[in-house]
Amino acid sequence: MLSPETPMPLMGSSSASTSRPAKQEQSHFVDLATKVRYLDSWRIVACSVAAFVLNLLALILNISLVHNKKLHVFPPAIIGMTAAALALASVAFDLLSAEASAKAQSPKKKRFLFSAPSRTAIRQMICFLAFVPVIVTLVMLTLQAINAKGRFNAYLHIQTTPRTSLVIVDCMALVADIVLCAAMARLVWWPVHRAARSTMIISSLLQCTIATILIAVNWQPYTGCVLRPSIRATATFTLHQHVGALVFTTAIFSFGICCAIKEGDRINKVFTRFIIFYTILASFTVFLLFVILGLAIHLLFDKSLKAIVTDATLTCDPILTGCALLLFGVNFWATHYLQEPPPSTLAVEPIDLNDLSAVQREAFAKLINKHGKNIPDAPGGQEAMSLMHAYQNANMPGMKCIVLRVYKPSKVPDKSTILSNMAVNYSYEDDWAWRNLDMEQMAIRHRSVIIPEIKEPEQPAPPKLSKKQQKKIAKAKAEAQANGGPTMPLSPINSPEELQAELEFAQKLESTEALVMMSQIPDYDLTGTIPGIFGRILRRTLGADSYFKPLCVRLGLLAFHWPFRQATFYTAATKRPVARSAAVLRAVAEWNDHRPRSERCTILLDPTYQHGDAERAIVPSGWQPSPLPPSHVIDLRPYKGKTLPEYLKAIKYRDQEAAFKKAHGEVLESTEFTETQCEEVMRLWRQIAQKRTGEGQTAVLAEPDENMLMELGGGNKGDRSLLFLRADGKTIASCVLFRLGDTITSDLQGLDYELARPLKAYFVMMQHTIAIALKEGKSFVDFGPTTSKPKIDIGCTSVGITGAMYAVSPFLRSMIGLFANKVTETITSTKEDKEKQ
Repeated sequence: MLSPETPMPLMGSSSASTSRPAKQEQSHFVDLATKVRYLDSWRIVACSVAAFVLNLLALILNISLVHNKKLHVFPPAIIGMTAAALALASVAFDLLSAEASAKAQSPKKKRFLFSAPSRTAIRQMICFLAFVPVIVTLVMLTLQAINAKGRFNAYLHIQTTPRTSLVIVDCMALVADIVLCAAMARLVWWPVHRAARSTMIISSLLQCTIATILIAVNWQPYTGCVLRPSIRATATFTLHQHVGALVFTTAIFSFGICCAIKEGDRINKVFTRFIIFYTILASFTVFLLFVILGLAIHLLFDKSLKAIVTDATLTCDPILTGCALLLFGVNFWATHYLQEPPPSTLAVEPIDLNDLSAVQREAFAKLINKHGKNIPDAPGGQEAMSLMHAYQNANMPGMKCIVLRVYKPSKVPDKSTILSNMAVNYSYEDDWAWRNLDMEQMAIRHRSVIIPEIKEPEQPAPPKLSKKQQKKIAKAKAEAQANGGPTMPLSPINSPEELQAELEFAQKLESTEALVMMSQIPDYDLTGTIPGIFGRILRRTLGADSYFKPLCVRLGLLAFHWPFRQATFYTAATKRPVARSAAVLRAVAEWNDHRPRSERCTILLDPTYQHGDAERAIVPSGWQPSPLPPSHVIDLRPYKGKTLPEYLKAIKYRDQEAAFKKAHGEVLESTEFTETQCEEVMRLWRQIAQKRTGEGQTAVLAEPDENMLMELGGGNKGDRSLLFLRADGKTIASCVLFRLGDTITSDLQGLDYELARPLKAYFVMMQHTIAIALKEGKSFVDFGPTTSKPKIDIGCTSVGITGAMYAVSPFLRSMIGLFANKVTETITSTKEDKEKQ
């Protein structure tokens, strides 16, 4: 039995108890893979049998036609039968491979097995063989004469009795070959982005064939009759040839995209531009196809053309045009999934911080301290856990906060995961599409673009060390890094139950990638911030005043509302920060999509600083970037140890406190968060909110109250405080100060307009916030996004913020571009600029 003092490592345990479950998981994975292989086998068998039988029947009809009617018809059914037979043989070898994997413990029994590359090559060959009769059958069904002498006649040109039966059977064989080709392609190219790529390749080749046939059947469409066709009919046949050439060009372009772009480049920006260009070109081609389809149908029912135009031309034109349109629909579907972000391979579960003990919350805090990102306003672990705990316990009307744990699940996926994803990758670090995100940014990884770094004096080159000294230094660094995280056990173990609980929590800590807090606003009106007549019309037709309210959505904010900052805290080390950020966003979106409709957030919003890893991960994760108003941050690192007057003198800023001092003003800071103080803060804050509402603007997403403020003050003392400005015995201004790591930010500001404006209380409050930051040795002061001019005058730098937005509905995705800026202004604005001045 372990003693209470026996330390347990958090990661890298190599005990026998952990190796035994690993073997069980490995055998379980083999069993699941075998089951999946058996489940896929029946599809191949059914498609192969159907293709073999139909091609055999088509071959018999072709042979009888050749012998009885003395016609020369090339039968493509032999190739289809060969592909079906090879497909059946490949299934048999796959089953033998599965049996050999299951009986790997008996080395005496040796079987002839194909390797994975060999099986892939065989499946690719079967796909090609099944695709060839499709092309040949299309040619035989449509072309009037294949060669110059006209020896090989098309089926539609045959004037004998078996024509109908031959055409029907060959069409059925054609469909069977296409299904067999698709079934084999599913095994070769999967998951969905690979399936889309293979489908687009096949569709492009079919489009090339159709375009060639379309040009050929309209090249000489006349029967040789002495009657002259109309100019309109001649122009129509010429237009068919030109559109066929455009279809051929578009098909070659799509084929080139699929062949040139590697799998790891599918979420690349350059690839995106190619896809956009192809979509525009294909849309124009589809428009012309609809035009010639209408003309072809009109000519088909024009009786005056029956005597001078061949039946094959009149019949083939609408059929080929319709097939080309269907293939373009397939390509549009494929282009959507070609850039489908990879699965995150991360799982998400909501957790209640109240269910965790104090030492368990402290363990998460240590992981955040160890692996958190060093950006302005990034809280330390204790501040982050305390603020999330306070938000989760705050019972605010109109807003509910939940904490999400994003973690790596077991490396052994369940059956549904294997069936849907074919078990390609089990980690975002193994997927080339994710990995390339960091490889592209490697050259600019260490360049700071958020806030300029302070240039340190160049240090002399370190002396050369011996190998023994280098080992000692590396060991000391490893120990120092390990000491930054939690040490297990967290508390003394006195029973086997406590030991088991400690082991389970250690596994939870080890697998956790990030903690994310989501603030849910259940009924937010996207049209509520649009002023004027247009805003009133939208509110009455689509917004809160309408009957169906399509633009009243449930908004999920992956941030704190006060202060408005990102609430994603990483708890694990990674060599690919961009890939991890993208995988976390993707995981949260997937989790939200699978929630019940009554709980699902219609729109998700995650604010992040520009030019950072999280900002570069927005588009690859499937989210949409939306510009937010920039924040204003003061870099106090050059002014460490100075006072407020020295700072104001250094930036050449005039002190604004003269009128406030004449009115016997005093500045009070409190960390008690008493009920009286919270009521005073809310009274002043509501004056700003009421003024904005009276001017037709929505003040905030959700309205705070006194209970919420008291919850904010219930955490670690000193992390949050209340700042009051009093003059002549009355409170004229207030705000809440949040200490987030090396940053102080103020929010929930309130002003008594009649008393505060003559005394310049807004400027006085900024000055005293800077004084507090200088006194406490903070590195940054964040004043938020509003009133840029006075903040820049006092020394602030504008720091760009980008909002990552994700909408469940395609309709709302298009509406985001129209209303995103108004939404973000509502979130970040709490005061009118001119009133503050």
